[in-house]
Amino acid sequence: MRRIAIAVLACIPLGLADEARDDWRKTLAEIRGITDEAAAAKRIAEVEDALRKDLAAKPSAETRQRLAELLVMCRVPRAAMMEKGALSVEAIGLLEKAIEEEPSRVEARYILARTCLALPAFFGREEEGLKALEHLVAQAEKEPGSVPYPEAFLLLAKRRPDDAARILAIGLRSFPDDPRMKKIAEAAPPADWRTAKEDFRAALERGELDYGKLDRALAAGQESNPKDAEYPLLRGLLRLWWLETNTSGDVAAEGIALFRKAMELDPADNRIHGWLGPLLFVTGVSAGLDAMRDEGEAVMARGVELNPEQNLFGRAFAYRRTGRKLDQAEEDVYATLEVRLKERMDRTRFVPGEPRGEPYKDSPKAPFTRAGFLFWAGEGFRERGETRKALDAYERSLEADADGKWPFRALAIERMNPRAPSRTPAPVSCYLCHMR
Repeated sequence: MRRIAIAVLACIPLGLADEARDDWRKTLAEIRGITDEAAAAKRIAEVEDALRKDLAAKPSAETRQRLAELLVMCRVPRAAMMEKGALSVEAIGLLEKAIEEEPSRVEARYILARTCLALPAFFGREEEGLKALEHLVAQAEKEPGSVPYPEAFLLLAKRRPDDAARILAIGLRSFPDDPRMKKIAEAAPPADWRTAKEDFRAALERGELDYGKLDRALAAGQESNPKDAEYPLLRGLLRLWWLETNTSGDVAAEGIALFRKAMELDPADNRIHGWLGPLLFVTGVSAGLDAMRDEGEAVMARGVELNPEQNLFGRAFAYRRTGRKLDQAEEDVYATLEVRLKERMDRTRFVPGEPRGEPYKDSPKAPFTRAGFLFWAGEGFRERGETRKALDAYERSLEADADGKWPFRALAIERMNPRAPSRTPAPVSCYLCHMR
């Protein structure tokens, strides 16, 4: 078993902004200053017992955070090797609950990040820690000085090197004199917006969407070309794909704002309804925001009227993602093909005929539209337990890949096995039609 990074856990700094916690900080400092191991263990046990009793009698975010701090700062450094992971994971659970109860707890979020990142990779907590840091950076971007931990920016910049310049630029607003941040920020290469659009498409074709690097370049392009709708549009699409694997209210809000901006700049591009509507709908359902959900449904309906071939797919995606109106989602899949085939399909099977219209053909930007869409349809049928229709769709996706060049051919064959996992892991759906 790999060693847990004790030094990182032991060196988490205590927050200094909240004067109400002064007595608690003194208690922690007292414990950490005890050199006699037996005396330290006794004192830790006394404080831990008191905190657990307080938590049982009157649960609160503050008590959860204090108990988590005691575990990672005092118990973990002294614990036997096999105990360190369990204690750290318990502390993570306490911090997550505290943040859930009081999302504004900056200190708890920072300690959560440091604890997650201190665990060895086999615990699988690194992304969770990075998300906590990203939340802090996003908060500092909106409110400079609200995150009193320069290490939050340095840690995230180190682990997100392609986005380091943006992260450190935000950090420098709060810590303008920090020499470490200045040094790294000066060494980070500037974003090249002049090739941002081409780089975006090339990354999509490779199946390697470097979110931070691409967004930084596209943001620079948007700033340099404020009337070009494609920059906010591509930045919105980046967030859609990011959300497939990383649920984040902040990222969803950014995506909504970017799609609105793109629509404002180019109202004739009715494809945007098929991205903005589903994002509004899914976010509204997830966050319990009825007005946003209803707006999303209205935008999706308008998009279907304007461009059914493009936007029926978006609506089906939104309904499937939220588990809402699954019958309508299935109908939208059939309707998408009917727009392309110019004929009515049998709903008892899923056997699309030969295309009669140009829209059904693949395109340079989406070279595997047919195979990708048919595979995606199969996934929807499989989730609903409609095995026969799913097999029909998978078989048609293979037939559409006549020359055998589709990167997901082997996956389609695997999915025809009833014992395959119930869902395709994201972000495969991003690349089904575009990746070469």
